[in-house]
Amino acid sequence: MKFINFSWRRETKTWISLLLFVFLYSNAIQAQTYCTPQGTNSSHFINNFSTSGGLQNITNNGSGFSPGGYGVFTGLTVGQEQNASVNFSADFVDGTYGFRIWVDWNQNGTFEASEVAYNSTSYSSSHTGSFSVPNNAALGPTRMRIVAHW
Repeated sequence: MKFINFSWRRETKTWISLLLFVFLYSNAIQAQTYCTPQGTNSSHFINNFSTSGGLQNITNNGSGFSPGGYGVFTGLTVGQEQNASVNFSADFVDGTYGFRIWVDWNQNGTFEASEVAYNSTSYSSSHTGSFSVPNNAALGPTRMRIVAHW
């Protein structure tokens, strides 16, 4: 059985009218050079994020805004096999948002346009959906970035 494990850390950043939420998965991939977001808007943030349908799942509800826009949640893990799906749910504070998820499937340290795993088609105070782990995804710890934008 091949599967991908995600343990995660959340970061937030306000950048050109985007409230950027970053879920960075696993300390084991810290050697990769990803941008380091910073956030200052404590009125707009993802308050709840959870997954289901994985071999392991995340439940991080009521997390609130992290000081400096940066929260570490490496004790939480979502894992899934290649060609299988992960369901997710996200709730936002103070407004409606579009929502996007990138996963660095090839683990090259860059979130590429081809790695958008989910892209909402509307603005809402919450989003639910799912994405599939591709067959060619690199095995092991992988990072995921989540963006809420208004």
